[in-house]
Amino acid sequence: MTGRSCHLYKVILVLSILFFLSGCSHSIQSASSKNNVGKDDPPLVQVKLDESVYTLLQGSFCWGDSRTASCVDYGTPFEITEYVEPIKVSRGEKITLSMKRKPLEHSLTFINLTTKETVEIDLKNNQFKAPTERGLYIINFYGLWEKDESNTSGDSSYVLKIVVK
Repeated sequence: MTGRSCHLYKVILVLSILFFLSGCSHSIQSASSKNNVGKDDPPLVQVKLDESVYTLLQGSFCWGDSRTASCVDYGTPFEITEYVEPIKVSRGEKITLSMKRKPLEHSLTFINLTTKETVEIDLKNNQFKAPTERGLYIINFYGLWEKDESNTSGDSSYVLKIVVK
């Protein structure tokens, strides 16, 4: 197994055990119906570009506490961002990722919408740089959170469409 597939297998195994032991209520929601972030929702993830702050779009997630959990599938990053206007960024521009809760594990990738090529990006001090090649991209962030004082945990993906000028 590759490192990524091994990690995915571990995440699925842990979540399966969690759901088996605690019981899992499955809910389906449309992306437009998800307005408020509450105890049963994954943390908000935002990016800061210059003085502007943008909230990443919620992707698929499994989230809950020791009694109940919800799993919601919002589709692929391409489906989520299909009708979304991209945010304009400069080549190599510094982007800061912001969230109130730090994930135990995370990954960050750029997906080039022209070539469909995916590139894994290093996140250092919650910062990374925009691609240097002009074009349309999807920023895809994934996080895995342990329980905190609210007793919630889970995993979630987030996306943002950008155009590099």
